[in-house]
Amino acid sequence: MKKTIIYILSVIMILTTFSGCNGTSEDPKKESESKEEAATEKENPITDFSYITLDDGTLRVIYNGKDSSVVFPSEINGVKVTSISGISGEGIYTVESVTIPETVTTIVREAFKDCTMLSEVNLPDSLVKIELEAFMNCTSLKHIYLPPNCFNDADGYNIFSGSGLETVELAEGIETLPWQVFHKTNIKEITMPSTLKVIDFGAFMSCKSLKKVILNEGLKTIGSYAFGECTELTEIIIPSTVDMMDICVFERCSNLEK
Repeated sequence: MKKTIIYILSVIMILTTFSGCNGTSEDPKKESESKEEAATEKENPITDFSYITLDDGTLRVIYNGKDSSVVFPSEINGVKVTSISGISGEGIYTVESVTIPETVTTIVREAFKDCTMLSEVNLPDSLVKIELEAFMNCTSLKHIYLPPNCFNDADGYNIFSGSGLETVELAEGIETLPWQVFHKTNIKEITMPSTLKVIDFGAFMSCKSLKKVILNEGLKTIGSYAFGECTELTEIIIPSTVDMMDICVFERCSNLEK
């Protein structure tokens, strides 16, 4: 009798084990794919963005989430995004990376101001306007590539003022550096594109790490205090094409020898 009971219990345990293996487990590959899809959806759900419709029917978008990486959409519900208002709420303190799509032409005023964790910004070649203080006080931002037409519609000043910038790549096509665009940054050296015509008021003012500046032939105007208080600057060659140098261009450049 005891042997019969033991046998029956053994059979039940075996059946239960196989049932668990075949009936309830999922294919590991499908499970992995499911997790990847969930992660992708979670990264920047469209519900984390709000928008307004502009006069031309396109959209201006702002990010309301708190992910560290933000990829702005090129369209919402089939309508093109052309303007970015930046980050709001908790995202100001968490965002580390921002990618802006090729549909965008404008970054509005103070869009990413005080995003102190922001260290990577990818700007599109479609950009023609960066408004005032858009990246002001982004202290973790060390490098930026500025596309050819980003200052075409110059409507801003202090765009990168107080940021942590150390290196800047200026694309060929840029013609103007706006008012105090790199004021109080940590740029160490800068090479102007051959297309540059105007360095406006205080563009590099108080850049106290700036040691090397290469100005381009074709430059026409250097505004007041353009290099004021660049105390590490020791030498700069003014191109023969410059026909307008305003007052105090090199004010308090205490180590400038020639």
